[in-house]
Order: sequence, then structure tokens, then C-alpha cells
Amino acid sequence: MKKIKFLLISIIPILLLTGCGNENLIDDLKIEEGCYNTSDNAKYLICFTKDKKYYDVFNTNGKYYRDPIYRTSTNEETKYSSKFEIDKGIITLEYYENGTIWQALVCSSQSDTTMSCTETSNVLGKVETAQKQYTKVEKEFTKEIIENLPIYERNKEFELIFNGKKIACNMTRSYSITGILSGTVISACLKKTYNENYNVTQLDSTGNWQIFSNSVSTKANSYGNQKWNYIISNYSYNVTVNGKTFGYGQAFPIDPFTSNEKMIVNITKK
Repeated sequence: MKKIKFLLISIIPILLLTGCGNENLIDDLKIEEGCYNTSDNAKYLICFTKDKKYYDVFNTNGKYYRDPIYRTSTNEETKYSSKFEIDKGIITLEYYENGTIWQALVCSSQSDTTMSCTETSNVLGKVETAQKQYTKVEKEFTKEIIENLPIYERNKEFELIFNGKKIACNMTRSYSITGILSGTVISACLKKTYNENYNVTQLDSTGNWQIFSNSVSTKANSYGNQKWNYIISNYSYNVTVNGKTFGYGQAFPIDPFTSNEKMIVNITKK
């Protein structure tokens, strides 16, 4: 995004560094080694170590995880990547979706334990800018501590049984962050398996799911006003996770990322 790049160039010169002597300070950055977060997004930590390396760390249920694929997951159709740079005490983090920058964070030291950051995002084609303050969390995080944290498996595997066929699937990055719209995870797995887009929705009040491919949707068009009745009659399913029923648009009834129980999604024809 040229507009985001232009904003980054204009922001960097006006960010000023402050700070005083402190053995925990990272050279040139004037912030202490450790992890930082914002008050409105406390679970997601950005961490910096004495050797000027950057890490993503995730805090959930009082436990910390190293989170290397939070911003760089490539195990789905959309490819995410990130870039980290330090230049004259300015920290720049850029995040890409399919090679196009969609968000950037430019930060400088405000004190030994706080950073002032400008966040620039491309939201539905509109560039938005916000000021953020990151504060160091009150817990020690050195390079050794961070690299020995357990990995948060955002691409964690699960099993999908569709009309009796067992399919090995992976959770999507977007679901791991939002925790909603389980139907998108099912759709992504079916698309990867059958190389065709699948619609996963609910078209009536019965609680059944309607799951059908784009080719089925095209065929249903020939039924005119009866299209949806045709789909409901022929492509309605009962969906359970480890025997538990749930509705379209809801989260899976177990947490697939923290549960020791392997998630099995069973889809059976009504």
C-alpha cells in the first residue's frame, strides 16, 4: 500500500527517543528488554530482547505462549507475513496479506518501560491511523525465557468427518484470533479437500446446517424461487464436535487450541 508507506516515511522523522541509563535497556532502543502490550489488547504481546530480536507472545488463561504464526501463518489460502526493522532507535513492524501491506506499527521509546507507537491500517481500502501506547508487562522475559515458552498452535490439526469420509484439517489463523464463525473453518477444509468453494450456512430455523458446493448452488439456480427449498431438502446436515451440537456462526463448543482432546467435527446428512 503506497499510502501506508508514505505515512510511515512521514512518521519516522518526528518520533523522538528518550531514556536514561539502565543496564536492562536495549542498545539504541532505550527500552528495557521484555514484552509490551496495550490496555485494549492485553493478550497479545510484542517482545524485544537484548540482541534486538522481536517475538510475538500470547497470554491466555494465565499462561504464556510463543506465538510465531500469529502474524505469519501460511497454512491456508491467505498468506500472512511480517517484517521487523530497527533504524536509528525507531522500531517498524509491517504486516502483509498476500504480499500487500495491511498494517504497520512505528514505535519509539517514551520511557524505559513504555513505547509510543503510530499504527497505520488499511481497513476495507481506507487507511486509518491511531496512536498506541505499549507498556512493559510486569514479568521477566529474556531471550531464553521466550524461546522456551510452549508454541501456541494456531494451525492445530483436527478431524472432519463429512458424509462418512475422514478428512485431516487445520484450524485457520483467523479463527484462532477471533474464536467465532466455525463455519468458515469447515468451509476452508472442504475447499482444500475438494478444490471447490463450499457454502456453510443456516437457511431455516431447524438448527440444521446447509453445506453445499458452488456447483450445487449453480444447479439449484434452475429451481428459481424454489432454490433454497431445494438446498434445504437435499443438503441439510447435523454438525457436532466430539458429540456436542452447536449453531452456525458460533464458536466450536470446545477450544481446539488449549484442549488436550482432539477435536472431531462430524457432519451427517439429515
